[in-house]
Amino acid sequence: MIVTVLLFAILSVGMPLQADDADPSRHGTLILERFPISAEWYRPEAAALIREGVVERYGVEEWRAVVLAQELHQHVGIYTILGAKMGVRARSLLQAPTRAVEVMLDTGGNGPMTCAADGIQASLASTFGQTLVRLNHPEVPRLAATFEFEGRALRLILKPEHQDVIQGYVSTAREQHGDLSPEYFQELERISYQVWSDFDRSEVFAVEWLKD
Repeated sequence: MIVTVLLFAILSVGMPLQADDADPSRHGTLILERFPISAEWYRPEAAALIREGVVERYGVEEWRAVVLAQELHQHVGIYTILGAKMGVRARSLLQAPTRAVEVMLDTGGNGPMTCAADGIQASLASTFGQTLVRLNHPEVPRLAATFEFEGRALRLILKPEHQDVIQGYVSTAREQHGDLSPEYFQELERISYQVWSDFDRSEVFAVEWLKD
């Protein structure tokens, strides 16, 4: 029930989210009075991020988007987190409200990169149901997407050096724990929290303006 309430809170609002207002936890919520950003509301791994200053570092808007993406996805994952960060970055650059940005993802139709779609839906409130999100199927899938709003369009691409970092994490987890073992997925979840903390959305994505 709480997951449904949280998702409607973010997906039903149609105004820009401001992360630097006096009480940013009250913005972008339709049903909730405030979005929870205190450590006591969260499980230990996420609470640790709050205590180390992740909310202050990246803003409440990104925190809310990543949390909602994980609740929607029901799995803490690297690409879900990166999709949420990507959506927040795109909305800021386009100066767009929620429920308004059209998205074309170049992840192809198979995981794990397609998990980014859930992060983008949570961050932009642009959804498949609203026909605002589509999947492209390039020969070489990559974590990249085109975002359009009111005649402006840009493309965000995860920089190769950061993709290499992720691939290194995944390869090491596979070597240590075996492919698709419970221990492997536990290690990927630990890595996901590290990506959440370490990957700055203003630095990890290359920006290419297509129409400005």
